Amino acid sequence: LDGKKMICLHGRGSNSQVCELQVSYLGLKLDFDVHCLEGPITINSSGPSFAWVPDKATKEDVHKALDYVLKATRDVDIIFGFSQGAAIALAVADEHVRHDGGRRLGRDLACVCVCPAGLHIL
Repeated sequence: LDGKKMICLHGRGSNSQVCELQVSYLGLKLDFDVHCLEGPITINSSGPSFAWVPDKATKEDVHKALDYVLKATRDVDIIFGFSQGAAIALAVADEHVRHDGGRRLGRDLACVCVCPAGLHIL
């Protein structure tokens, strides 16, 4: 497992620092090169709080989030997501399977989801 790169996606209303703690508590940082992404949408100006898509997302919103994460997963072995991040991680994994036969640049992509949330798409 040494050298395996993992991208982690936080839940809605959270941030990459909280995600880093969650991944650390699970012991995943001991086995993987962990990188936590920040959601592209700021949802709370009083503190670092982000989302991957708005509350009532359109298909375009979801595609924007997927593009954002797909760019970050080019050299990744594992994508980990919590809540809304897990929903996005599953969609990213689906993109890999549909367009790349489950492989990305000649590598397999594993997907780990914790408490996946549903997305309300308009």
